[in-house]
Amino acid sequence: MMGNTRFTIWLHRHGGSMFGKTSKPVNRDGVTLSFGEEGDALAECDRLNASTGDFYMRYAVEKETVPYHQVTHADLKRRITQLT
Repeated sequence: MMGNTRFTIWLHRHGGSMFGKTSKPVNRDGVTLSFGEEGDALAECDRLNASTGDFYMRYAVEKETVPYHQVTHADLKRRITQLT
């Protein structure tokens, strides 16, 4: 399937934490925190890990392919700007 590659930041919680083991994508203002460039995602992930200071939590970047019909207007506008 054709799609748009996105790099999403995930929160991984260790099994020894008070809330138990879990993994979920990070949401900011109701939107999943993802980037079009891997470098941008890694930089944000490093910033989040540095600010956490918690042994039981860590942030990681996972690559995913989003079907073109789910690509946002901002993504399309950014692609058009890059081509011109």
